Amino acid sequence: EVWDFLEMIEVAGHEASPRHHYMTLDPASPGLAEKLGLEPGDEVITTANVFLADEVPVIYCIDYLPSRLVKQAYRDEELQGPVYSFLTNRCETRIEYCIAELLPVMADEEIASLLGCEQGAPLQYVKEVGYDAADEPIIYSEEYYRPEFFNFSIVRKLTSGR
Repeated sequence: EVWDFLEMIEVAGHEASPRHHYMTLDPASPGLAEKLGLEPGDEVITTANVFLADEVPVIYCIDYLPSRLVKQAYRDEELQGPVYSFLTNRCETRIEYCIAELLPVMADEEIASLLGCEQGAPLQYVKEVGYDAADEPIIYSEEYYRPEFFNFSIVRKLTSGR
């Protein structure tokens, strides 16, 4: 299930708020272009935000959106927080599903500073591509979670009788 980070934090019983880190418009690297079905050099909007629970930083997320998706003018503030409403309102699309990879990582100096944890602290790292109803990739995200605040459940389904 795909959740808005602020909603996820609130459902857990905390006051949620975003803290904007940065936003850029840059050419896609070959690796990013491949993930998003773009040509290398196509423009990508990158927005990075920290999400807080009761003023404690708990998630750091970097989102990459193909700029060609944008259909309406927007204000930078619209990308300072969760991107779901931006995708709906300004790109006229929505994420139908994501394919994610969950990995353990250690906080480097920058991530530790953003999340208010020790350098080398273990984090849950999620790399995911979000797809629209036509199975086209519309967003690539890199997310860092402080594990003392979140756990993840995985639903697995048997696909063969062997």
